[in-house]
Amino acid sequence: YGPCQFPTLGFVVERWARIQTFVPESFWSLEMTIRLNEDGSVVNNSGQNQNGNACTNQQGRPIHLNWKRVRLYDRPTTTAIY
Repeated sequence: YGPCQFPTLGFVVERWARIQTFVPESFWSLEMTIRLNEDGSVVNNSGQNQNGNACTNQQGRPIHLNWKRVRLYDRPTTTAIY
């Protein structure tokens, strides 16, 4: 008990102190999805593909793009990227 108990208690108290002083921060994340038609062209919001032809399949095949960093803590930066 003796040699291990004191350092372990110190770790527990240090962790408790960090939890007590924790201040949550607002953060933002970016999500992007691209939809492709069967021919590989991108579906845009107007219902036309890149060539200007009408798309018969509005749903398309979704491709979800994920950002490795996940969270942004600076709102103006997030807005600029968006």
